[in-house]
Amino acid sequence: MYFINQNYPNPFNSNTTIEYFISRDVGVNINVYNILGQKVKTLLSGIQTAGRYSLVWDRTNDHGQIVAYGVYFYQLNIENEDRITRKMLFVK
Repeated sequence: MYFINQNYPNPFNSNTTIEYFISRDVGVNINVYNILGQKVKTLLSGIQTAGRYSLVWDRTNDHGQIVAYGVYFYQLNIENEDRITRKMLFVK
């Protein structure tokens, strides 16, 4: 069993928090995508033990630059066997 909560706050204009749960030790990837489906940030990539976690996205891409305002999607991938996507809005 896996789940990822809606980020908060949403919409956001600074940082936003993403919480998720995994029920067993497993490889986890959490990425952020723009409205075109292009990956802009890898928030997490690695093996995690079962439990509840939270992480913060600081509005930056993989190069450390602040992204443009708009709609973004974040996605929890569990060893390519399960995928959950949620929408978030970055505003001025």
